[in-house]
Amino acid sequence: MNVPTVILELEGLKQKYLEVMDFSEQSAEQVHKIENIQESLKQFDVHDHDTIAKRVFAAFQWVHENLGYDKFREMAIRLKKIPSLDQQQYSEAKGELAEVFLYRTILQWLEKRGLGYKWKVYHHLMIPFMSGKGYTEIDVLLAGKNMIVVFECKSFNGKKIIAKECYVKTSSGKGHDIYKQNGMHCKELWEHISPLSFGEIGLIKSVMFSFAVGTIEDKRVPDYKRLMPVLDEDSLVAFLDSLNTQAIATRWKPVVLTILDGFAEKEYDQAEHARQIRERHGEALSAGRLMYCC
Repeated sequence: MNVPTVILELEGLKQKYLEVMDFSEQSAEQVHKIENIQESLKQFDVHDHDTIAKRVFAAFQWVHENLGYDKFREMAIRLKKIPSLDQQQYSEAKGELAEVFLYRTILQWLEKRGLGYKWKVYHHLMIPFMSGKGYTEIDVLLAGKNMIVVFECKSFNGKKIIAKECYVKTSSGKGHDIYKQNGMHCKELWEHISPLSFGEIGLIKSVMFSFAVGTIEDKRVPDYKRLMPVLDEDSLVAFLDSLNTQAIATRWKPVVLTILDGFAEKEYDQAEHARQIRERHGEALSAGRLMYCC
């Protein structure tokens, strides 16, 4: 199995921090920080995780928590294109990288703005189908008292053209209906939480987050751009700030967060999720244009 560059780079960092270092010119605070990093690295091993996606997640979690967000961001952006001889491994790694970048950037935004009391972010949120057969997975979800934002993470490299509500055509010629895909997630989420909202119903907003190499040409009309904004690493924080300042009259009942917390307790099973997607492949999504996915 080929190891993605992110893991190789982490091994390099590990070697750097585990070397015998000259502390004579370091402050006591710097020495303490380096010693903590050394101790953390001794206990960290990406190979404890059984999939590429889990290894990428674990590696970047370590970088963010031990070396800080700036190092995490610089490393993630540089490694958007992760080399691998195995196409499946490559797809898994860059897909997880997009989700981890979004999730940890939102965590950083909440901490920096002091908004942890107003918003809560979830990663790999598993929503059971109301039919009882399987579940749908939301990449990243941001929940506040007035609004729930359902992010669809994509890592298509090359030139991308966006049309209709949010239909992405890549340089390979393949088309992806991101709005319809996200609409299915929103539909299942809505069916779980709306009956328990007791008439107080907030907004569910669809957003596409693109973290990849290449350009985006957005040919949509303004209404569709508002319907499902498309963000990248440069526009993300400004969008989050705009969410926090919007005056929204409607609101969700606190029980909604309790429901989401329950979904978050279900462990993400990548293999099972892939199997369910294959089973549903080719079936028409019934979500359509959902009025609640605004």
